[in-house]
Amino acid sequence: MASKEIEAVKAAAEHVEHDAHKDAKIASEQEHATTLWQALKTNKKSALWSAAISLTIIMYEAQTVLRAISIIVSSHTILIQAPQTCS
Repeated sequence: MASKEIEAVKAAAEHVEHDAHKDAKIASEQEHATTLWQALKTNKKSALWSAAISLTIIMYEAQTVLRAISIIVSSHTILIQAPQTCS
């Protein structure tokens, strides 16, 4: 009796696995068939969140670069404008 139950459970598991694989394949095909605009309309929050995080990182790095340039320029002008001695 136990072997029949085990066989029934195995058959059910194989059936579920087959259906899940089939559903995943269909979903993947549908996802690949969507255009960029359709994907953005479908996933508005995800797209906005991704854009916000990306722009935050870009602006933070741009600020760092601008600070470095400002330090270089200010040190360069100090060297150029050395005080002149009176003779």
